[in-house]
Parts: sequence; C-alpha cells; structure tokens
Amino acid sequence: MLDPSTQVLPVINFLHFEVGLVASDIRRVLQSFPTVLGIPVLNMKERIQFLDSLGIHGDNLCKIIRAFPHIMTLDVETRMMPVVEFLKSIGIENVGRFVS
Repeated sequence: MLDPSTQVLPVINFLHFEVGLVASDIRRVLQSFPTVLGIPVLNMKERIQFLDSLGIHGDNLCKIIRAFPHIMTLDVETRMMPVVEFLKSIGIENVGRFVS
C-alpha cells in the first residue's frame, strides 16, 4: 500500500505545481495509469527535464502527460534518448515540435 503523505501527495503536487496539470487532468492520469503514484518524484523530474530540453513544456507537456502517462516510466538513457537520436538521424530537426 502506498503511503499518502510520502508517496501519493508528493506525486500529485509534482504533477500539479511543477508539470502544470489541473485537478481534472491529474484525476484522468491516475485513473488511466495508477502506477504513476509509485514512481519516485526524482525519476519523474528527470523525465520532465529531458522533455523540457527538447523544447516540450507548458501546454504541450501537459498534453503529452495526459495522453501518454506511461512516459513517466521510461528510462531517459535507454528508452527516450535512442528514439530522439533516431528521429534526428532521419532528418527530424525539432524533435520537441515533432512529438508534441
């Protein structure tokens, strides 16, 4: 069982205050992908920072998290970077715009 004060609330606060999701979006993410509550906030921050480095932030970031909440589980080094490198190798220059 997850501890509300050390696991659940920090994730909800992160999604709201740092990612920018509104309450209804957070509810939808949790309903479709409850596993997100078990992801350490530090791991989520790493993924968000990587997306931000691609120019994905604000409303575009929120759209991606709403549509694909499982992105919060992907390892940056082994899962996200290889995809970005592949897209760049086939001529996609602005990967952030491409994926958002």
